[in-house]
Amino acid sequence: MVTEILEKLWYWSREEQINLKDDMMLAEDVEGQTAWHLAVWCCYKEILVNLWVWARNLQLNLKDDQLLLKYFDGQSAWHIAAWHGYLKVL
Repeated sequence: MVTEILEKLWYWSREEQINLKDDMMLAEDVEGQTAWHLAVWCCYKEILVNLWVWARNLQLNLKDDQLLLKYFDGQSAWHIAAWHGYLKVL
């Protein structure tokens, strides 16, 4: 269900010609978290796979823009997954 909603938002964004890199993939909430961080927090492996594929298609710098991107307290998605013991998303 969640991935279906995310896919629909992605489709609409492409249809409306929104800047997919900056306005979707790298958009941050008030705490500086991206969709990547939130998917890790919630242990949504399927969403992480979708985000990874979309990031590759957009030719994002996966290392800096996804894996090592930190939010306000300095944690990356890697830190979050390790802290919570989410082996399936590591």
